[in-house]
Amino acid sequence: MNRSKLISSVSVSLMLGGLFTAGVSTQSVQAAPSATTQPKKVTICHRTHATTNPYVRITVSESSISNAANKHGGSKHDQYPSGSSKPVPNVFDPTKTYVPNQKKWGDIIPNVYTDGTPFTAAGSSTNFTLLGLAIWNNTGAGVGLCVAKSARDLYELEKASGEVTEREIQDDLDESGADEFASALSACGGTTFVGCSSSNLGPASATTTTTAPAGSATTVAGGATSGGATTGGATTTTVAGAKSTLAAGKGGLTVLVWIDGNRDGKQGADEPVYPGVTCTATGPGGATKTAVSDASGSASFVDLDPGAWSVKCDLTDESLEKVYDSDTTVDWTAAVTVEAGKFAEAKFGAAGTSSIEVSGVSTDSVSIKWAGADGELNTDDDVVFQVKGNGGKVSVQGLPAGKYVVSVTGNFDSEDEAVTLSLGAGEDATAVMPTLSKTGLSREPLMSLVAALMLLSGAALLLVRRRPV
Repeated sequence: MNRSKLISSVSVSLMLGGLFTAGVSTQSVQAAPSATTQPKKVTICHRTHATTNPYVRITVSESSISNAANKHGGSKHDQYPSGSSKPVPNVFDPTKTYVPNQKKWGDIIPNVYTDGTPFTAAGSSTNFTLLGLAIWNNTGAGVGLCVAKSARDLYELEKASGEVTEREIQDDLDESGADEFASALSACGGTTFVGCSSSNLGPASATTTTTAPAGSATTVAGGATSGGATTGGATTTTVAGAKSTLAAGKGGLTVLVWIDGNRDGKQGADEPVYPGVTCTATGPGGATKTAVSDASGSASFVDLDPGAWSVKCDLTDESLEKVYDSDTTVDWTAAVTVEAGKFAEAKFGAAGTSSIEVSGVSTDSVSIKWAGADGELNTDDDVVFQVKGNGGKVSVQGLPAGKYVVSVTGNFDSEDEAVTLSLGAGEDATAVMPTLSKTGLSREPLMSLVAALMLLSGAALLLVRRRPV
């Protein structure tokens, strides 16, 4: 090889090496931290918006306990309405009557790590007053006000308060950083709770009740019942999704509607709820009430006369089939008995006849968004399936017809990370994910790389042609 060819070859190799280094994200491999450098942990009482369950006991890394982190030690969860008086310290007081827009008490953060050593970082000992200490230690006036709960239980508590949006609840789960919520986060894809169906948070406890302050309602998740506190002769009992209390001598009914893809009559972790379904309850004397399932798949009826009731839900999407209801008639009409001071429950499952197989992925977790009955993406009735597969292939069955977006990252709006397709009733489709989603390359760096290679090829040819004879 003469000198000109050698220079040309070396130049191209060096420039290509630089381009690949710039275009592909690289990660350095670091040794795992030793046991002595593992983040230290702090157990705190994290606030909720429920007066009956004002705190949930969670364990977090010390890094989230500081004013700068704007999490547990900061002001983000300790805000009061403009013009109102915020107590200092702002710890929940069981003797106080809170108005709806002032349920803004802050977290209770102790002054010790979980290993018992002193914790003196910025933001520590927040709200650790005599009352805060009693709540944290579960003694005296604080008994039952800070207890351990699952991610699903915390979700249900926030939802039942009626004062927190779905996105705020998901943000709160993200920001909490609770060790106890790690498995639920993994079921949601392992990166964020935002956009995750509540069904992926695991089942709600049979009851999320704690010792309630006098005069306040007892919160119940999942339609379970509890004898509520009595105020002025009226029993007040609240369930997730009901956002209301029961009048004296009255009962209630909650309905759950979901897409039962495998048709087994049980809501699996990857089977989402079904919003926008109209349900009608008919009771003694022909009395009727109507409700529509919300974003959590729940429809609620309150202040019903005790006795025999039936609830019927309408399935208007012709690509879905009725596969389950809680009295096993599979006609989406369920018979229930309503008792005073309690909530009965009915469940309805539907399944489609279509399926999607996802290939070309480097993970077994895929998010699939269905446009819902209205056929329009990014509207209130969109439904997200969080699906896990095996060996880079993911398959989901029992889908309704309609428009879908498939994404490995959960970013449905990126053409480099998502595939859009339409399904007819009984159709099977394959979504081949963009290869770039596995390499970390985006479309812009790739096009720049191609252009640079073309220029380099031209330059190399020019050098070869101009070599001396």
